[in-house]
Amino acid sequence: MILKYSQIIGKPVMELRAQSYLGQVSDISLTKSNMKIASMIVREVFFWPAKKAITESDIVEITIDAVIINSENDLSLIRELPRVQESLLTGFSGIGQKVVTKSKKYIGKVYDYTFDSDSKFMINLYVRSTFSERIISRAAITDTKHNRIIIEDDFEVIKDTEIAFSPEIA
Repeated sequence: MILKYSQIIGKPVMELRAQSYLGQVSDISLTKSNMKIASMIVREVFFWPAKKAITESDIVEITIDAVIINSENDLSLIRELPRVQESLLTGFSGIGQKVVTKSKKYIGKVYDYTFDSDSKFMINLYVRSTFSERIISRAAITDTKHNRIIIEDDFEVIKDTEIAFSPEIA
């Protein structure tokens, strides 16, 4: 199933064995090398800061309604997961990253993305700049450096919508 980042944030994390609620997804971290979900950050209490994470290998299923894991033991403290901690320190969740071409032309910032719930690979980036929104395929990504996603100069835009400037809005 193809899901959006924005559809998963705030969804419950459920335990399969005891069929109980463990918390809610507060963020998703991606691996920079292959743009695959590395982990999901879990907030156990709504107003409490997130301290735990689920690694990609511990996720049984991701649905539109919930993220399902086998047991509460699959939740780990973030400090016990060095890769997750590094991902959080570098801020690579995909959201908010600048997208530029190889020739350094600014395209916009990522505001959402789609991923396959089975393979957990990111599929498309939703990128917004001042006057346009684009959907860019993962195939156009060549590199990720310093909180930036670099794409081909001649990338094929799946969707490019120009936001018309209207004097009534200004």
